[in-house]
Parts: sequence; structure tokens; C-alpha cells
Amino acid sequence: GGALNTRLASFPDVDLAIAEAGEGPPLLFVHGYCCDQDLWHEQVTVFSRSFRCVVYDLRGHGGSSSPPTGYGIQNHVEDVIRVMDTLGIRQAHLVGLSMGGGIALSAALNHPDRVESLALVSSTVGGLPWEESMWGYFRDFEATARDIGVQQAVDRVWMAGPLFSGVRRYPALMKRLRAMAERFTGANIFDKAR
Repeated sequence: GGALNTRLASFPDVDLAIAEAGEGPPLLFVHGYCCDQDLWHEQVTVFSRSFRCVVYDLRGHGGSSSPPTGYGIQNHVEDVIRVMDTLGIRQAHLVGLSMGGGIALSAALNHPDRVESLALVSSTVGGLPWEESMWGYFRDFEATARDIGVQQAVDRVWMAGPLFSGVRRYPALMKRLRAMAERFTGANIFDKAR
């Protein structure tokens, strides 16, 4: 185990906040929408005893920059590969939560030589239809964010919505998730390319 070593890796279109701890086979964690690398604190604490754990903030999240465009799945996949290249990692085990699982899966499909294994947790998978209620939830979040701002929308719609119904029983975890959401800039909500 050990402390996280952090760095900001700069690329022509984005700066990515990256941290790592431990030694051994590379284990790369990809967080979900509105979160950041802090999501993986407990996992890194445990797995860094036997793995080289890598976490990073997705573009538009946490300590990474928020370019005006470039939030498609292909941009996120490119960022995964950039993180690995920056750290000199040829092949890694990928763990992804929610949107991060969709990114990890796409990385594996597009760069199978770079991904040793996948662990997908409550992941979004492209091509599968969502329930209308979930589309409504996302549309409501986007409309509210455009109307009163991202941070107000996070409280009124995102954190109050169905994705967090099971988490609300754990006030300390909700507080951490809210703190991550405060670091979410939300630029990708307004990306015309989506």
C-alpha cells in the first residue's frame, strides 16, 4: 500500500488528474458520472497491497480540466489509453463503475491488447435501451442544469433521483458523493456533440 502519488498530465485538449499507489500488476479504476477518483478510496487502500492501483478524474470531473467539447465515449477511451501511456503501463486490469464501466468496456473492445481483464460494476452498456424513466431523469437533470446551474441541479435532481435511492441510507457516503459532485464542472452536459 502507501500514499497516493498524484500528477496532472497535460495533453493538447485536456489535463487529467492521475494518482497511483502500490506495486504489482496494474489495476486501473474508472469512476462514474458526477464522481471523481475519491470514489475508489477504499478499494485502493485494500488493493494497493498487491497491485499498482491507478485512479484518475475523467475530463470535466474532479481535478481534470473541462474542455468545451470532447465528451464522447471515444474521447474517454482515448483518455484511458493516455493515462496508461503516461504511466508506462502496457496492459492493465480495468475496473469501471456506471459510465466508467461503459468506458472500460469500450476501451477493451477498441484496444484488446491493452486490457488484461474487466470488472464492470452497475455499468452503462452502449446499444441497450434504457427505461423511459431513466431518460426522463437525465433530461430533467440537463434541463434543470441549463435553467439554474449545474450545482443546483445536482442537489435538486441528480442526488435526489433514483440512482441514489439505495445510498441515501448511508449519510456519510452521501456526503462524500455530494463532495465529489461539487467538484463536477458539468461541461459535458452542454456539449453540442452529444
